[in-house]
Amino acid sequence: MPSVLIGGGETIGIRTADTPFIFRVFDEIDFPLVQTSANASGGRPALKIKDVLDCFGDSSLGPDLAVDGGECVGVPSTVIDLSGGRLVVLREGAVSVGELEGLFRETGLG
Repeated sequence: MPSVLIGGGETIGIRTADTPFIFRVFDEIDFPLVQTSANASGGRPALKIKDVLDCFGDSSLGPDLAVDGGECVGVPSTVIDLSGGRLVVLREGAVSVGELEGLFRETGLG
């Protein structure tokens, strides 16, 4: 796995945004998209296209193409790690720790 995708770690995250724009993109392509977060780890969420571009400044690591799909609204996603065989919440967001723990108990995963 390219180091730029795993940020010095050994795992990857899998997610999808719950927005009409990205679902329209998925409907038009027949391959997976691989991308990193638009903001630096631990940084403020990038909610507008300007926020995304500002994260990179004059860096050569900025995007080759940025599509403005509109302002993101809502709470950032919850990030969990299951690589060690148990639920570890890395960042609580739209789905609470309690909801996750309940789901894992109900399904027998945790």
